[in-house]
Amino acid sequence: MTDKSATGLVLLIGLLMFVGCTTRTTSDRDLVLIEYNRVVELREAAEESRRGNRLLIVDVRRPEQFAQGHIPDAVNIPLAELSRNDPRLTRADHIVVYGRDWADSRGPAGAKQLIQDGHGQVYDFRGGLELWQERGGEVVQ
Repeated sequence: MTDKSATGLVLLIGLLMFVGCTTRTTSDRDLVLIEYNRVVELREAAEESRRGNRLLIVDVRRPEQFAQGHIPDAVNIPLAELSRNDPRLTRADHIVVYGRDWADSRGPAGAKQLIQDGHGQVYDFRGGLELWQERGGEVVQ
């Protein structure tokens, strides 16, 4: 083997190792924003059909914020605790993620993480709890 071909082989192996080690990242372009009315429709469809249309609404705020009020049937999974292996996530057909309001970056960050983890049908309810309340949505404690 010549020095030139050996160098080429080393470069090729290095490139393959680099490509194999990179992870896919998500961006705002990957997010599917969902409006209040669509969240209501998904909730109603899930209530009507307990099989085949499992909706999970994920509140990514801190537990003390969740305890002060949240969307009915939402589960609290703080952003730092989102895990690919969480059984609540693996059973869902649709996942709606929300935070406090339009300025709360935890909602989009949580949705991006779930998309990156391979979950399908993930939606970012960008207006969060504040928009839910403004549109007349019920809040429970």
